[in-house]
Amino acid sequence: MKITTTKNKTIVLALVSLLLFCAVAAILPAVAGELAPKYKWTGETVADKYSYGQTFVVPDRQLDGVQAEVSHTLVFPDGTSSYADEVRLGLSGEYKLTYTAKADGKVYCESHKFSVDCATYSVKDKNSSAVYKTPDNVRNKDVKGVVVSLAQKDTFTINQAIAVSNLTADNYFVEGFVINQTVGSGAFTRFIVTLTDFENPDVYIKIIVNERTSQDDKGVAFAAACGNGQQPVGLENYKPGTLDDITKVHKNDGMGQWINMPLRGQNTIVGSAKYTYDIYNDDYPFRFSYDPTTQQIWHATNFNVPSDKNFNDPNPDKDKVRVDSTNFKKIVTDLDDSRYYESVWSGFKSGYVKLSITAENYTATHAQFCITRVAGVDLSSSDFEVTEQPTITVDTDYDAMPDAVVGKSYPVPTASAYDLYGGKVDVTANVWYNYTSDNKTSVSLVDGKFVVKYAGYYAIVYTATGGSGIRAQKVLWVHANEKANQMTIDLPADKVTSAKAGEFVPYATATTSGGNGNIQLSVYAKSGDITLRTDGGFRPEKTGTWQVVYTAVDYVGNNKTVSYDVTVTANAAPVLVDDITLPQMIVSEASFTLPQVYANKYDNDGVHKLPCTVRVEYGGKTEIFDSGESFVPKIAVNGETIKVTYLCEGTELFSRDVPCVIIYEEGYLKYENYFVATNATGEKSSNDGYVLTAASDGKMSFTYANAVVAEQAGFVFRCFGGAGSYTRAVVTLTDAANSDNAVQAVFRQENGKMWLFVGDKSYRTDYSFVGDAFDISLGFENGAFVYDGAAFVPVETTNGGKFAGFTSDKVYLSVELTDAKQGNEFSVMSIRKYKFEGQDEDLVRPYIVINGEVASIGKLGDIIHMPSISVGDVICPNVTVFMQVFAPDGSFVKDVNGVELNGCDAGVEYDFVIEQSGAYKAVYTVKEKELFLYVAPFENTWTYEVVVYDSVEPTITVTSSVPGTVSLGEKVLVPEFTVTDDFTSSDNLTVYMYLTTPTGQKQLVTKQAVVCKQKGTYEFTITAIDEAGNIGTKTIYFEVV
Repeated sequence: MKITTTKNKTIVLALVSLLLFCAVAAILPAVAGELAPKYKWTGETVADKYSYGQTFVVPDRQLDGVQAEVSHTLVFPDGTSSYADEVRLGLSGEYKLTYTAKADGKVYCESHKFSVDCATYSVKDKNSSAVYKTPDNVRNKDVKGVVVSLAQKDTFTINQAIAVSNLTADNYFVEGFVINQTVGSGAFTRFIVTLTDFENPDVYIKIIVNERTSQDDKGVAFAAACGNGQQPVGLENYKPGTLDDITKVHKNDGMGQWINMPLRGQNTIVGSAKYTYDIYNDDYPFRFSYDPTTQQIWHATNFNVPSDKNFNDPNPDKDKVRVDSTNFKKIVTDLDDSRYYESVWSGFKSGYVKLSITAENYTATHAQFCITRVAGVDLSSSDFEVTEQPTITVDTDYDAMPDAVVGKSYPVPTASAYDLYGGKVDVTANVWYNYTSDNKTSVSLVDGKFVVKYAGYYAIVYTATGGSGIRAQKVLWVHANEKANQMTIDLPADKVTSAKAGEFVPYATATTSGGNGNIQLSVYAKSGDITLRTDGGFRPEKTGTWQVVYTAVDYVGNNKTVSYDVTVTANAAPVLVDDITLPQMIVSEASFTLPQVYANKYDNDGVHKLPCTVRVEYGGKTEIFDSGESFVPKIAVNGETIKVTYLCEGTELFSRDVPCVIIYEEGYLKYENYFVATNATGEKSSNDGYVLTAASDGKMSFTYANAVVAEQAGFVFRCFGGAGSYTRAVVTLTDAANSDNAVQAVFRQENGKMWLFVGDKSYRTDYSFVGDAFDISLGFENGAFVYDGAAFVPVETTNGGKFAGFTSDKVYLSVELTDAKQGNEFSVMSIRKYKFEGQDEDLVRPYIVINGEVASIGKLGDIIHMPSISVGDVICPNVTVFMQVFAPDGSFVKDVNGVELNGCDAGVEYDFVIEQSGAYKAVYTVKEKELFLYVAPFENTWTYEVVVYDSVEPTITVTSSVPGTVSLGEKVLVPEFTVTDDFTSSDNLTVYMYLTTPTGQKQLVTKQAVVCKQKGTYEFTITAIDEAGNIGTKTIYFEVV
């Protein structure tokens, strides 16, 4: 036997059809039934039955004892298949789930069958139960309902849809009662009823009932409610059936409206003293209602008293208690009242909801309750019949479709359909002429349009079939005329018709009328072969006549065009086109680089870019620099302004005064000069950070004028509190490159506590502005403010625009106290972990932020992405970071563009290809660029490695042939082969060969030839294992006759 092993970088991929192998595996037991499978299937259990309409997550199963990739196929009752990890069970009937895996060259398959029925109600945990029957310990022996025994963390669900349109304040959507297991000792202390939108599970209402823990008032609970995106609110009043006399608003405090809902099987009578007596389970049922017209939640229960009205009986008999069946209805909350919620709730969009119930804070193994009524649901039946049609939604804004025109194509709107229990279903569209007559004619639909041949009426018929087989149709009628409606475009008389090259020319505002359906208006400017399509106007870069063209197109494709001319002449003056962004402050004795800017000069030959010069004026002197050049200012008085003016060919294009601050003075750090305050004085403190004190009543604010990296930023503030304290603090982060791009987090006192508001989200804290002193720790990460471990994503900027992240990586921090009183104090404890402790020198190193994921492992041929690095320092205004990447052999790596990664700017991204085995090392060096007069700059490095791993199995190549058929007793030469691997050397490869006989016996091959003594199929199996454990195999078959 000849074996050759080499080391190279060849990777061979073998593609195997698993379906074919599954078919073979299914046949093999019939041929060799005595062979037991080597590996067994283990993992999560596939149940025998699932609920109709539920989201089915495919259970995770694998082969025990071997690493193998597992795939699965789910076959629906209608014969269709899915390979997804999650599917919605929208068909009733039998499903078949098949798992497939390959191990040791063999394919293993396992199949499970399960059924799906339209179960009226269900629980998930096998230790839970839900049975329709008469519960124990009830006053009314005729009462029946679904008796639920709910294990911890399980949910009881009504699977049948509840129509929201049938719900009112007096039509309770759920009725039932708690079943007490041990009188005087409840099984749980929180009961949660949830209504969830059938189409969108992110839309819901939660009603939270918390037991009143006082031992003096058994039987009383607190009810509060909220919609998605809201905190729970409960309105407390004592007047039933009305919203009047609200005595207290409870916001996320565990309390709410008082309701009679005993969780311990006891109630308390209040007379000259308080007496507790046992009750029947059904004495105090809960009844919750929801009114979609008012978005109000109500609760009602019975009001029970001893029959002799003796409130002073210390041992009342529960059998002598009079049951007052009059509903004692009380408001729980009003979900769309802005007095109670920061963001109001807008209702269920689909029109159908699903009811579910959970319990929390268990003191026993199970929570037990009985559901006696659910709106529109027959609880006595374990299954329900689906009667709802799919809902078809046509993607059009028209109440009546625009008229069609004979001879033209007519666009057919797209449509979607949703089945309550089957989810999204397919929609077909067909077009008919004379649809309601006996002679209706089908009209061809091509690329979403049909050609109108005749005047009259056309019907666009949409059809969708739900998982239960129920079909729905929706018809749009289109009337066709012989001629199109006239269309006009009107332009104002005061439009701009002349301009100089380089000037911005606004488009005239046009109005349209007529046409068939909505009109889409577009505008562009052109001159010769130049066409400009820009918003709001255009900036011509050549002289001559420009034409502004307006084109109007209606729904059926009719179009109208009008235009006007703009005469553009040469411009002798240069024009500044780019924005110039200067910092809020410039630091004295620190290098400042002036933004590099070019101006445009326009003449008859076109546009010419000219460099700008910059005039810098401060301290009675004037200096001239090229834009992009650096200079080091030095001022005598902190806060002195530097006037920065950009010029081109002597023309002033931009000018701004920028304050200049002294950060080091006479050898001492003066970080307080970075705090630019309004109506406040500041003072360093070794214990309380940098303390700002309001100089007078009114707004008090400050800005920290050294921009910091926004990502992973952290700020700690101290509020000193007290009865006369401010009650509102606004924290603003402003983009260092765009002052219009700013977001806010608002801390506001409300109902005795400080709340955080970001956009439409709110959070109740445990602190109070008017209480004891406390610290606010606020962060910013992944585009969101972070407080108390929760993320609050700002949606809008402070000027009302959509927030899409900061354009630069740095921001300015500002804080405003809107209602400060003279003498109020507010402290900045730290910014990005830099603690303001009264120090007079900078001992904190610069920080870095990695803007993306960093790879730690890879394999040959992988492209490794090196994310950009943001770097900064709370004190030093100028910090640099450069990068070196070393290959395993110590050489510098080149990126995919040929750039050698040696001392390159780490503020940009790079990609490189792994070409060597071993560890790649990236080294980042961060350095304070400034050498301040009295302090040495810091420099530090940060390193990470990318370890290259081997995931490729050895490659086996057979170099000699084996006869396909040999005679019994004939000698067969062992095949020769070579083994190659991309990492492991030949000396470290493990290689062996087995011969498998027709009876399944395996023999290790150690000779150059073998003698075949049995008839049937033989197998030579070559196995090669590299140092990483990757296994390569090759099998050669031959037949002995």
